[in-house]
Amino acid sequence: MFKNDEYLRDEYVYHKWRAHPGELVSFFLARDFLETGRFKAIFYADASAHHTHLITGVVEDFYQQAGNAGEAILSLTITLFDKTRRGSGDPVMMQKKYSLDVAVEESGPSGLAKAMSRAMQQLSQDIINDVYDQLTE
Repeated sequence: MFKNDEYLRDEYVYHKWRAHPGELVSFFLARDFLETGRFKAIFYADASAHHTHLITGVVEDFYQQAGNAGEAILSLTITLFDKTRRGSGDPVMMQKKYSLDVAVEESGPSGLAKAMSRAMQQLSQDIINDVYDQLTE
């Protein structure tokens, strides 16, 4: 998807993402959390597993800003909950919006995919560091 004007969006008709942007972000964020080795366990979309904390999120923006090659725009809002605080206080530990604009270095869908990948890599690091900081305070 790309944005030509303030109120006009378009898409690459013959090129689709392999999954919904929210699913892609969830998968890669869970993978990145696991790969850090900083957390005891990471459960991806498994509500039946016993857990003390929960991260939820919303993909706010996921598109290419048109103009020359353009920019990949990725914005996420993340909320961290402490499930052990259920009856004894506010379970929300953190809620924050993460946004990044990354230059699309080559035109077309593959250029957008590469730029989104770079944006997700940076936002993932920022989210992981913030969550870790909250859990170790």
